Amino acid sequence: MEQRRPSYTYAQPVVVGATLPRQGVTYYEVPREYGATEYRYTVVNDRAVLVDPATGRIVQVID
Repeated sequence: MEQRRPSYTYAQPVVVGATLPRQGVTYYEVPREYGATEYRYTVVNDRAVLVDPATGRIVQVID
């Protein structure tokens, strides 16, 4: 969240298992200091989330 990424507005609850739309959401690489991962992160409704970029499925909500 230190990088101040723009937040995507999502009309559904931001929960693990939710699938984000393929269009309009920008995914970012997870910084190296958090370890190697195939997941990406984005900001949805002002909450950072880890997402499987292949499916758009939220795998973790970061509080």
